[in-house]
Amino acid sequence: MKKGRYVLWLSMALLLLSSCGGMRQVAFTGIKGVRMKSASRAELLVGVCNDSGRELVLRSAELVLSLPGSVSVSLTMPAEVTVGGPGEQTVSVPLRVRCSNPLAAVALVPVLGERAAEVTVSGEIRAKMRGGIALRKRVREMPLPEFLEMCGVSAGDIFGRP
Repeated sequence: MKKGRYVLWLSMALLLLSSCGGMRQVAFTGIKGVRMKSASRAELLVGVCNDSGRELVLRSAELVLSLPGSVSVSLTMPAEVTVGGPGEQTVSVPLRVRCSNPLAAVALVPVLGERAAEVTVSGEIRAKMRGGIALRKRVREMPLPEFLEMCGVSAGDIFGRP
C-alpha cells in the first residue's frame, strides 16, 4: 500500500513539473502595434513565442493607466484569446477602452511622452495552458516606463524618444 501511494505522489509531482515547464516555453516578445477601431475599441498586436506544444489561452485582462489628478484609461479584454504554437506569432488582442475624462485624454496625448514617468499601470492578466497550469499576473501602480520594459518595449519606442 505504501508503495502505491509513493508511485501516485511521484506521478503527480512529475505531472505538475511537466505542466510548469510548458509555461516556461512561452515568451512574450513585445508589443507589435496598436490599432484604434473606435473611441471605445482597440486592437493590441502582441508578439508571442509558444514552443510548449500546448495552446495558451489568455482568459482575461484588465489594465488601468492613471495620471494622478488628470485622467485614467481602462483597458479590458472582452473575450478569450488563444495562442497556438509552435513558434513565434503575432496575436490580435481585442480591447475595450474606457476613459474617465475623454477631453483631458485628448489634451494629454501631445505631452504624454514627457509625462510617461508619472503614469501608473494597475491590473491583472489571467492565462492558462490547455491541460496545464493557470497563470495570474497582477500589477499595482507600476510606473508606465517600467511596465513597458517588462513588456519588451521602451517608452522611447512608443513615444519616439530615446
